[in-house]
Amino acid sequence: MNESLLEYAVKRLKATKGNWPRVARAADIEYFWLVKLVNGSLKNPSYHTVEKLAKYLKSVEVKKAKANGTKAVRPEGS
Repeated sequence: MNESLLEYAVKRLKATKGNWPRVARAADIEYFWLVKLVNGSLKNPSYHTVEKLAKYLKSVEVKKAKANGTKAVRPEGS
């Protein structure tokens, strides 16, 4: 099943809970925006911001996959 960029970003954020301040800084996104996105109170996030976040999260996933000798999964729309 393919997942949207939004679904991908939320899933990866949930998996990295505790590191959100670092993720926010690295992706150049407000920390509280991330919190609102994950808890569902952000009803209509901008595509641009979700895309920026997903690109950052994907880059981290690719680096980890390369380090482990595995292949990262590509989210739909990226």
